[in-house]
Amino acid sequence: MVLLMSVSCVVDNGTGQRYNASNVALFAERLVDRHIECPVGIFFFAMQMDEYLSLSEEDLMVYDPNFLKHLYQIEENTYYFDHYYSTAYYMAVHEDAIGKIFTGGKSIMESGAEWTLGEYLTLTNIDGSTWSVTAGFGGSKSESLLTYSKKDNGWTIGMTVEGTYVEDNGVMSADFSTAGKELRIVSVDSEFSYPFDVDSARYFREGQFNVNIYRGQEACDYCYITYKFGASPDYKTSI
Repeated sequence: MVLLMSVSCVVDNGTGQRYNASNVALFAERLVDRHIECPVGIFFFAMQMDEYLSLSEEDLMVYDPNFLKHLYQIEENTYYFDHYYSTAYYMAVHEDAIGKIFTGGKSIMESGAEWTLGEYLTLTNIDGSTWSVTAGFGGSKSESLLTYSKKDNGWTIGMTVEGTYVEDNGVMSADFSTAGKELRIVSVDSEFSYPFDVDSARYFREGQFNVNIYRGQEACDYCYITYKFGASPDYKTSI
C-alpha cells in the first residue's frame, strides 16, 4: 500500500478530481467488502437463523443467542431483524438493520430454498452445497456462487463473483470479478458466533479480485488484488 500511495492513476470522475493509486485500491476493497465480506456475513447469519427455526419448543427454552433478541416473526415465513449484523454489512449499506427476511418456508440448507434478506441480498440453494448470491448495494450489483465447507473448528467459504458499478451521475462505471475462480476465505481455528465480523476473526483470504474502471466507454483505470494465504495482499494498479 505504501508503494501504491506513491504513484498516480489516470482516473478522473468528470469533475476534474483526480485519484491516486491508493484511492483506486480503496475503491476495489470497498467492492470486496460489499460483494465478498458482506454476503459471507449474511450467509452465516442465515445459517444460524435457520438452526433456530428448526429447533423444537423444548430446545428453544434453552437456546437464546443474542441476535434473536432482535428477530421478530411478522407473518408466515417472514421475519424482521432490527439490528445490524456485521461490521462488513454495516459498512456496505450504512443501515442499522437487515430488515425483512423471507425464507419461503424452507431451510437455507435445502436444495431449492431461496431467502431474501433485506433489500440487498438473495441466497438461493442450488444443490445442497452451493448457493447463488444476488447482491445490490447502491450503484453496485453482483451475481455470485458461494460454497461452504467445515472442518474441525474452522471453515472455508468460496466466492465466485461477477459484478458492475455505476456512479449516480453515470460518468464513472466499473466491472469487477474474481477472474472466474473462487476467492476463498479460510478460518483456521474459529467457530462461527454472533456477531460475525470477518475483520476480527482469525481467517485468511486466497484468490483474485479484479476491478476495471471506465469513464464513459473508455477504460481509464484498474486495480487487481491478489490475496495470498497468510500474507499481505498484492495490489496492481494502472499508473
